[in-house]
Amino acid sequence: MNKNKLSDNKISDFVLIFFEYIIAAVLILNGNSQYFFIESFGKTISRICLVVLALVIIVYFFIKKPYKDKSSFFRALIISAVICIFLALFVVINPVNVKSFLVQVCVIGILCIYVFFCSADKKIPGVVFKYSQIVTVIAAVSLVCWFLFIILKIIKPTGTVESTWYSSETTKSIYTYFGIFFRTQKISVFGTKLIRNTSIFTEAPMFAWHLLLALEVELFLKKKLSKVSVAILAVTIITTFSTMGYIVAIGSGLLKLAMIFLGSPKYKNAARKTKVILWIAAAALACACIAIFIVLLKVKLATNSGGDRLFDYVCGFRAWMDHPFFGAGYGIMDTIFIHRDVYSSDGFSNGVMEVAAQGGIYLLVWFAMPYFYRICRSIKKKDWKILSLSIIVFVLACINCSEYTFLAYFIQLLMLHGLMKTNSSEDITL
Repeated sequence: MNKNKLSDNKISDFVLIFFEYIIAAVLILNGNSQYFFIESFGKTISRICLVVLALVIIVYFFIKKPYKDKSSFFRALIISAVICIFLALFVVINPVNVKSFLVQVCVIGILCIYVFFCSADKKIPGVVFKYSQIVTVIAAVSLVCWFLFIILKIIKPTGTVESTWYSSETTKSIYTYFGIFFRTQKISVFGTKLIRNTSIFTEAPMFAWHLLLALEVELFLKKKLSKVSVAILAVTIITTFSTMGYIVAIGSGLLKLAMIFLGSPKYKNAARKTKVILWIAAAALACACIAIFIVLLKVKLATNSGGDRLFDYVCGFRAWMDHPFFGAGYGIMDTIFIHRDVYSSDGFSNGVMEVAAQGGIYLLVWFAMPYFYRICRSIKKKDWKILSLSIIVFVLACINCSEYTFLAYFIQLLMLHGLMKTNSSEDITL
C-alpha cells in the first residue's frame, strides 16, 4: 500500500512538473511572439493558448488539492477575489471594449489559481524556473539560427508571413525560416547593416525582455548559478543589439558580482582599511559604468528608434492628462496617436504610458502596486536579491510594450505572492 502511494505521488509530481512547463510555454508564446500576430492564424493560436492555460491550471488545482489547507485556501480566495473585483469594476467605470477587458480579468483570475492557491506552499512557484529553462533553450536555438541563416546565409528564407504587430491598419511581410526564426529588424552598426536576432518574437526589444527576465531568474532566484545558461543568455542579448538589453544585463551582472563579493568570507574577514579601499574601487567602477550607460543612452536617443521611444512617452503622458483618473478606455490607442505630430497608428513602445492613457490612475494602481509592494517587503526583510530583481523587472515593465500579456500578469501576481505568508510560516514566499 505504501509503495502504491509512493508511486502515485511520483506520477502526480511528474504531471505537475509537466504542466508547469506547459504554463511557462504559454506565457512565452503570449509574450509578444510573432505567432500571435500572423494574420492568417494569430487569433486562433491566441484562443488555443487561453484554453490550454485554463485547462492545465484547473487540472493542476485538482491534482494539487490546495483546498485541504483551509487557512491558505481562504486567504488565496480573498486575495484573488479582491484583485479580480477591483479590475472588473473598471468596465463599470469605463465601459469600453468590455468583452475584451473581461477576458483579461479572467486570465488574471486563472493565473491567481496557480500563484495563490497552488503555489502557496512554495517560496518560488515552479513555473518561474521552467520559464527560464525554456527561454534559455529558445536563446540557444536562436543563436544557431542567427549565425547560420543571417551571418553565414547558408539557407534563404523558407517563406513569409503577414504580421499585424507593426500597425493596426496594415500588415507587414516578415521572412521566416522554417517557422522557428523570423527576420524582422535591421540595425546600422558603425555604418554596417545587420539583422537583429529576434528569434520567434515580434522585435528585438521583446526578445530582449524575455532574455533579461530569464537572466534575472538565473542571477537572483536560483540557488546554484548556471554559468552555461548565463553565458547563453548574455551572448544572445548581444545579438539583439538592444541598448536597454545591454544596460540591464551589465547592471544585473555587476549587482550579482557585488553580492557574491560582499557575502564572501574573504571580504568579511578583511581589515577595515582594506574594506575602505575596496569600497573606493567599487565606487570608481560604479561611476565608470554609469558613464558608459549614459553614453549608450545618448547613442540610442540619437537614433530614430530612440527618438520615437522618447516621443512616445510624451504622447502617452499627454493622452493620460486628457483622462487622468480613468483613462480613455481599454484598448483605445487613438487617444495616444492624436498627440503625435502627424497622426500614425504604427505601434507604441512603452507599457506604463499606454496603461496610463487607457486606464488612468485606476489601472496604474494595478500596474505598479505589486512592484512597490515587493520592493517595500524586500527592504523590510533586507533581501537585496529580491529587491534588485523587483526594481529591474519594474523598469523592464515600464519601458516595454508588454502590459497586456499573460506573462506581465503572472509577474504582477508573483510580486504579490508574499501576501500568502502566514504567522506559522514566516518565510515561505518570494
